[in-house]
Amino acid sequence: MKVVERIIEIFKIIAQPHDRRYIQLGDSEKVQAITSFLSTLGMKHIVSERHGILVGNPFRAETIIMSHMDTISKFNNIFRGEKKLKEKDYLVVGPLDNTITNAILLYLIEKDPGMFKNTMVVFTIGEEPSFECGFYEQCGAHNLFEDFKSHITHDTRVINLDVTANGYHGMYDSSHGSISVAKEFVADDHTSFLEYMQISSKFMEATLRLAGRDVQLVHYDHGTCDDLMSVPDYFRDKFSFCLPIENCYHSVIHSPNTFTTKRKLSGYTNHLELLIRKGEKDEV
Repeated sequence: MKVVERIIEIFKIIAQPHDRRYIQLGDSEKVQAITSFLSTLGMKHIVSERHGILVGNPFRAETIIMSHMDTISKFNNIFRGEKKLKEKDYLVVGPLDNTITNAILLYLIEKDPGMFKNTMVVFTIGEEPSFECGFYEQCGAHNLFEDFKSHITHDTRVINLDVTANGYHGMYDSSHGSISVAKEFVADDHTSFLEYMQISSKFMEATLRLAGRDVQLVHYDHGTCDDLMSVPDYFRDKFSFCLPIENCYHSVIHSPNTFTTKRKLSGYTNHLELLIRKGEKDEV
């Protein structure tokens, strides 16, 4: 089965409600769908009320990959499938934020679990503020780095998976027609974007070299990747790997009508796999 088609299959499986109806996190239908998928792969995991779904050992992780679980309620299970965009390019339409990066991550775990032997994967809760999602959740990313701060070293790489939209970075400007991935970086108020790249570690430099013509580097902006804001400043390698999406009718990001293209989805997945495989410190 082709990569994109399998990702879409996984997306359909896990695009379940995650809303105010659950009492314990394990009651969430979306959490149940993701954990059931992990169980079929034989992947050990923990459902944590403070963090989300944890896969892997935080005490020996060289890389932490986060992918937050956004709320899905009234449009759960809606997947509008494909629409022809151009002669050989097709749209993938549905409630993509952020279930699509959940699905991509599960696809890569399914493809090669060994790729994650030194990686902890966290499907975080609480990325959305309560006034947006309609109910309160603890911020899983914040709690993760607070609870494990004595066990996660400053050299641990933190990669946050999310989507970004044209309202944030103009990713669908005609001059950027081939872009499949955006990386978002945090820098403090006294550090410019270029300076931040220059003072980052060798791994970050190696990461930047992976950027091809279909990858755009963009400066982090408040609100585009909220979990990234929970990563403490002392981590040298922390950034978001973002899939650009658009809305069919208006600019709302939480909608069953958001879309990307199969080409962008494939490119994003290939870049992410390369990034994970190249992430071993002894390879840099």
